[in-house]
Amino acid sequence: HALLAKIEEKVLSTDEPSEGALWITLGAYVVICFVVSLRGPEGLWLLDLAGLDEMVNPLTQNHLIIPLLGQVKGEHHARAHLLPCVFVTSSGIQVQLWLQRLVQLRTREGRTKGPAICDSEGIQLSTRILNARFVECLCDILEETPELFLPNIKNAGDIETWYNVFRSLRRGSNSRALSQGISNTCTSIINRWHLKEKANGRMPSFTNMPQY
Repeated sequence: HALLAKIEEKVLSTDEPSEGALWITLGAYVVICFVVSLRGPEGLWLLDLAGLDEMVNPLTQNHLIIPLLGQVKGEHHARAHLLPCVFVTSSGIQVQLWLQRLVQLRTREGRTKGPAICDSEGIQLSTRILNARFVECLCDILEETPELFLPNIKNAGDIETWYNVFRSLRRGSNSRALSQGISNTCTSIINRWHLKEKANGRMPSFTNMPQY
């Protein structure tokens, strides 16, 4: 929540449209990766702007759909992934709002197809660019409210060492699930490629039918 508040602050404090657009894009990216438990590169798969508006603003459903297109670690071919998601999480993260802002931003830029996580020219952003902004926000938060961090995080160097978009959001998601008492079966279905990694190239041994 502190991270999203800091990103919002960055959006409001800039007079440069392209800079504000980048911060809005980061906010949506952070929300997607954290709430549906994605690694950094997987968050870049948010594609198909033509269909994203319909999925973010459903007429009849009580949830939204996050469309991704890519290759999950351990799989051999890129394919579409349609991830169901709540509008607002139990802790109050406004998933739909951030995705609506992203769609509206791309619409103002005249973009109706292609990557949603992109710059003002429509080029897909890299995790390097997103990570730099991510670390910048965390450094600001550390300076303002250091008590939000563990005692070993004392300066910007520690932030760069211990936090990055590739794993931090996914790990934070797993930690949140654990604190909420979510079952291992649930988290293993969502993070099914963990089993692929542990199999070391062999066929993974699924422990129950839902994991198929």
